[in-house]
Parts: sequence; C-alpha cells; structure tokens
Amino acid sequence: MAKLLDLNSLAPEKKEVMLYDKKYIIKPLTVGLFALAQKYQSVDIENQSPVEQLEAGIEIVQKLIPDMSEEDIQQLPLEAVQAIIVFAFQSGEAVNNEHVDEEAK
Repeated sequence: MAKLLDLNSLAPEKKEVMLYDKKYIIKPLTVGLFALAQKYQSVDIENQSPVEQLEAGIEIVQKLIPDMSEEDIQQLPLEAVQAIIVFAFQSGEAVNNEHVDEEAK
C-alpha cells in the first residue's frame, strides 16, 4: 500500500476581512506570498520613501485579496493595509515558530 501525505491537514483556517459590508477571503500564506514579504523586509525600509513602503503593502494586499478591486484598496485607510498584512501572516508566523521550536528540541 502506498503512503499518503495528507496536506489537507495542514490547510490553514480560512480568514476574511470585511470592508464596506462586503466580505473578502484572504488567500492562505503561500510560498510566493511569503517570499514577496521577505523581499520587502530585506530591503532597508528606512531608505525607502513612504510611497515605496505603501506600494509594497498594496502589492501584498492585492496578492492576499485578489477579489478586492484596486479602487477599494486605494480607498483603504493606511492602518488597514498594515492590519490586513498582520492578520494574514499571523498564523503563518505561528506555524513557522512552532517548527523552529520543534527543530530546536
């Protein structure tokens, strides 16, 4: 009998955000999204203009919530962009830390 790795057991819980009474599903943290976020984190933030920082946040939000129109993203309060990113990456960070802790044992 073949062995089976059931990746469904690793599937993260669904996350949603609500904007103007409409719910949007946040895509799970993928390798691509994680790499994109790491790319922006590796750049010296202090040497980026506020516009460059905001454009990075908008790109990540667009990838996290592809159903949200660019117009709706442009209308978000600044704090909302950061809140969406933190909310989306929370469980990913927890899983990552859990694996680091397991490897340290």
